[in-house]
Order: sequence, then C-alpha cells, then structure tokens
Amino acid sequence: MCKNKFLLLSLIITGSIVTSCKKELDRFPIATIAPQTFFKTEKDLELFTNGFYGYIPSAQTIMEGDGQSDNQETVPRNRVVEGAHLIPSTDSRWSTNSSLSWGYLRNINYFLENYSKADAPDAAKNHHAGIARFFRAWFYYDMVARFGDVPWYSKTMSSEDTEQFNRPRDPRTLVMDSVLADLNFAVANLRTTTPLWTIHKYVALAFKARICLFEGTWRKYRQLADADKFLTQAKEAAKELIDANKYTLYTTGNPDVDYYNLFQMDAISTSEVILAREYRTDLNIMHSVTADINGGYGWAYTKSLINSYLMKDGSRFTDKPGYATMTYMQEFANRDPRLLQTSVNPFYKRFNPSNITGPKVSPNPRIGGANPTGYAQIKFYQDDPNKVIYGQSDNDAPIIRYAEALLIYAEARAELGELTQADLDLTVNKLRARAGMPALTMAVSLDPVLAAQYPNVSGPMKNIVLEIRRERRVELVSENLRYLDLMRWKVGALLAEVFKGAYFPGLGEYDLNLDGSPEYAIVTAQPTNPTLALLMLLLIQTYFCLMGIPAI
Repeated sequence: MCKNKFLLLSLIITGSIVTSCKKELDRFPIATIAPQTFFKTEKDLELFTNGFYGYIPSAQTIMEGDGQSDNQETVPRNRVVEGAHLIPSTDSRWSTNSSLSWGYLRNINYFLENYSKADAPDAAKNHHAGIARFFRAWFYYDMVARFGDVPWYSKTMSSEDTEQFNRPRDPRTLVMDSVLADLNFAVANLRTTTPLWTIHKYVALAFKARICLFEGTWRKYRQLADADKFLTQAKEAAKELIDANKYTLYTTGNPDVDYYNLFQMDAISTSEVILAREYRTDLNIMHSVTADINGGYGWAYTKSLINSYLMKDGSRFTDKPGYATMTYMQEFANRDPRLLQTSVNPFYKRFNPSNITGPKVSPNPRIGGANPTGYAQIKFYQDDPNKVIYGQSDNDAPIIRYAEALLIYAEARAELGELTQADLDLTVNKLRARAGMPALTMAVSLDPVLAAQYPNVSGPMKNIVLEIRRERRVELVSENLRYLDLMRWKVGALLAEVFKGAYFPGLGEYDLNLDGSPEYAIVTAQPTNPTLALLMLLLIQTYFCLMGIPAI
C-alpha cells in the first residue's frame, strides 16, 4: 500500500515538470523541485523516479493488445486495407498533448542531470539513475518501433536551443546504440533486490533481451548492419537471466489448467513474472478486461492463430486431411492444451477462481454477438460474477515473463545459427513440458504452412526458426507482442490478409458444446417468436462474419 501512496505523491510532484509539447523541453521546473532544493537525499531520488512508473502499460493495453495483429480481430473488416494501421500526423505518441511523449523524456533527462547532487551513497544514486535510463531506453524503443528514425535528446534544453528543437531525426543506428548503452548501465547498476513491482536488474536484463532481439531481427531481415551484434546481446542477456536461477515457470503439474490459471489469478506468479502492472481490490486499483471479454466486445482469435496450435501428440494440425473445413466441434479435439485454455471451445468449462485446482461446469459462452470469428478469448478472463462488472477485474497484467526470456534465447541462438538440442531443452521444451506437449527436436521437418507465412526465412536453421516462431505465437498470445514480431520479421503482409473465423458448412443447427442438444442455428427465415427472431438475426449476422462476408 505504501508503494502506491508514494507513487501518487510522486506523480503530483513531478507532474509539474512533465510537459506535453516537444517545444516545451526548455521549461524549467518550479522552485520546489529545483536541483538546489530538491535533490538532497536518496528519498528525493526515489520519490522522483517513482513518477516514471506511469509509463508501464495498462491491463487493457497488454491483455487486449493482439487486436493490432493477425492473432485477434475486433470487427469483421480488414483494418490494414482500410488504413486503420496508418500512423496519423496527430499520433498521440508525437502529439503536443501526450504526457508520455517528449515531456516524459524531458522529465527523465532532467533527473539524470541532477541526481548526482544528492547526499547518498554512489550505489544508491546509480540505482536510481539506472531506473531513469531504463525508462529512457523503453521510451526510445517504443518511439523507434513506431516511427523509425527519431531525434535523440539526452539533455534538457534552454529556451535558446531552438535549433535543437527543430533539428532532423537522428539515424536509427545512433538511437538504438544509445538505447543499448542505457540498458547496459541499468543492468550494471540496478539492485537485484527491490520492492515488488519495481525496476531491478532482472527486469533490465529481460528488457535488454527483448529490445536487442527486436533490433537484431529487424536489421537481419532488412540486410542492415550490426544485426548479429544485437542478436548476440539478446542471447547473452537472456542467458544471464536464465543462469541467475531467479525465475522459473509457474506450474502445479496440471497441464490442463496451469496455463489458464497463470493469467487469471488475483495475484500473479512472482516465480515466473519478471515485471507486471499490479491490480488490487483492496487498493481499488482495478481494470475491465474480464468485462470487455464477457460483454462480447470482439476480443476474438483468428483462424490463422487456431491453426498454428499443434496436435497434443506434437504433430501438425495443418497436416490433417481436410483441416481447413473442420467444423468448430471437430477442430479442438486432441490439440495443444494451451489452445483449450486460451480460446472458448466445445470442451470449455468455466474455471472457479476460488478453487483453481479444478474446473467448474457452467454454460458455454455464446460465440455470436460481437464476436466476429467464433473463437472468444478466455486468457485473462476471471470467471467470477463480481469481476465481469466494468472496473472490477484485479488480475495483474504481465509485462514480461520468464517464458518470453526462454523464447528470446532460443530465437537469438537460432537466428545466429548456433542453436543446439541442449538449447531447445533449456528453453522451448520447458514450455512444452508445462503444457504437457512432446519436446521439439532439431530434426523437425519443414512446415509448409509456416514457410508460406514467413517466406523470407532461409538457411540451415529455417525449420527450427519457424517452429520457435510457432511456439512464441501460441505461448505469448494476447500479451501485446505479436504486432511487433510481425514488424521485426518483415512480414507485415500477413496483416493484409482477410481474417477468417470458424468454419460452418451451411444452414442448419449446431451443437457447439457437444452436449447432445443444438445451441445455434443458421437459417434463411426468421422465426415468428420475437425472442427467437432476435437470436436468429444475430446468428445470421454472425454467420456472415464467420464466412468473411460483409455484415448485413
């Protein structure tokens, strides 16, 4: 509770120096936080750096973030073709009205220019400087991923620096080398033990691995210089995190519920989650993800995602004869258990959060309404009548998990041509073991479906690179990572494809939950009963959406 109180106080104090306009980088803080009066003690440094935590994404941003990608669709239309993925000139991340844009950066740089004035041990001062440089690296990573070349500002400026305010963008190479320098400082100086939910050495290592993998693969698939430098940095940061033995995968030994439980528990697993955004009912800090999912606001998975899950025996679903026309009732049988814990399916039984060791039977949720594909999200869904109300969800939002660090290490090694079976056993196969899936081997055959999705992958590691991408897609789905994965792999064309949903062969009744009684029907004429008429109208509209036909 204390953390949240001083975080609020910090936001109030430092808010006066967070400007909303890039051209306001010259504004000086008010006297009460001028360097000669404020930067005196370590507590002052702590109070100031706590104000940086507002940059951490919200639960909605993380848990519903795949709606930008080919994993999820929110409405029955192609948003890329319609231009919805274009960045407008008024984009908030460059806007004069955003507290998380240039004014936020100005706040960080102001701190870095003044923190050394405090009367505190050097280790304490460098720890807080590490927090500031960590957030500066995160800020610039986001800016580069969104805009490409951006101006690098490492200091606050006076009103006379008009030339600096309007200078051209710096090259990507300069910016990302500066980001790497910030991350290296953070790793070297951050404490290993800090209060929960705060930035520490292992968070910095995990983010260094994420950012360097992004930059390394971005450069590799565009034939740019220093790709291997960043891939090597990603590999080494991930391995250092693994070797620290600080984290492990959450498991109770039950592959049928462990993956689901990890994301819907009130208090997230601190053994696996390296950084999360905390939500607590007792502090009235909550979100609305469960209400969004329950309300049918279209957090629906695509057929492409569903197809990517393997069979439970490790074979490929897309190798099955007739897989493309399997019905909703058929396609979930004998699949990777993570699929059944991610999407509504015929075997889905809602779980009881008060007794997470086993499932509780309740009606299967509808797949119609605002759901445009039929594959409704249950990852992050808290099946509790008190939490389906807006603003009442309290499951924490994972920002980075140990599972991602394992996948980063495997991918970086594969992209460098260094991956071994021992590496797979250390990483991917730990994830598969938790899910009750067979191990991946270096001898895996080429998947023609994956090869068609990622046509620019080549070389002796091609087969295994594609399988690591499959594993990353299914393990990290709905964690706001897929869109940038597509960008760094240079396969944005996947976003221009028509997103498909569940297959229905035609008119008739359908028993979607396999209980022997049909719940849905696709008809050409509305029933005379008003209630049934409304239901059938919704089903007809759903049918058109699922078949890729414009809604009526």
